[in-house]
Amino acid sequence: MRKPEQRLYDAMKRNCADGVRLERIENGVNTGTPDVHCIRCATPRGLTVWIELKVVTTPKRVTTPLIKRDRMRRDQIAWHLSYASAGGRSFILARDQARELYLFPGALALELCDMPYGRCVLDYHIESWAKLFEVAFR
Repeated sequence: MRKPEQRLYDAMKRNCADGVRLERIENGVNTGTPDVHCIRCATPRGLTVWIELKVVTTPKRVTTPLIKRDRMRRDQIAWHLSYASAGGRSFILARDQARELYLFPGALALELCDMPYGRCVLDYHIESWAKLFEVAFR
């Protein structure tokens, strides 16, 4: 039986945009590295994006965080913040049990753990896989 984040990756791969290559990373050495390395192969070429996958439970209240503090490890937060400060593009992709998608810039990794669900819906909800890849490679 595949784990929830593995199934999220499977869905991402099935719905991958044309000209984008995905590589699932299993890294036991650098534990903060995100789950998926993406590169746009179509013109313009070479844009690289990293995506951390999170499967979450939809909160009952709009004031409750979508991604609880225990779902983002310190090394993951540090990786995203360091990568963003160096000019890199990374994201945290969350999917809830209703299969709704939320895409957060990696630079928000620290505040994400306290971000109310209502703000996530308003500012970071992604309505389709096509939109996800459009935003990621914008």
